[in-house]
Amino acid sequence: MLFIRSVDSGTSEQMGLTPEGALLLKFPIANDPFKPRYAYKALVKMAIALLPDAEIANYSSLRAWLLDPDDALEFPHLDVGVSFASIGNAPELLAGALLRRSDPKDLVPHILFVFCAGSVCFQIDLMSDHLEDHLPPLPPGTTNIEWTNTVGSPNRPETISFDYGRPKHLNWSSAQSQPQPVKEIVLEFNPLTSNGPLTPIFR
Repeated sequence: MLFIRSVDSGTSEQMGLTPEGALLLKFPIANDPFKPRYAYKALVKMAIALLPDAEIANYSSLRAWLLDPDDALEFPHLDVGVSFASIGNAPELLAGALLRRSDPKDLVPHILFVFCAGSVCFQIDLMSDHLEDHLPPLPPGTTNIEWTNTVGSPNRPETISFDYGRPKHLNWSSAQSQPQPVKEIVLEFNPLTSNGPLTPIFR
């Protein structure tokens, strides 16, 4: 059975026990608005900034879209994969990586961009001008990266790994303001092992 306790932020926590004796915590997430298309463009800008010089020419159309003040191109689907690690001890880091396919004929995007900020990890297909022309029509979410950040220090032998798990794929093509996508976070915590899964509940 769950019960509700108010917290200082004006939201509430729902807490209880599972039949196995694990502590179950549900954290509501504020209903803050955002514009998905603008958030997608922000990810693209970061990816473009990381591109090697030899790849820049392959993304002229994408760069032109970023610089177009009218944002005139229509996209029925701008796919973003979102996954989460822990919330209580989120790593204080930002990490961005470009993953380039090794075989030009592979049926995967030429470059995937993965960006992690604390407990959340995003991944997008960085749409090239022509290097994906051989790909057949694929449903959104076909390509998934289960990302892990390993955090360590030269002065400390131990490392900590944050596994972000399988991403949830969202369409961020809309330029209209809407609530941010996560409604609540559910943490199932085993007090004996200090381990447990973290599950985002999407709106």
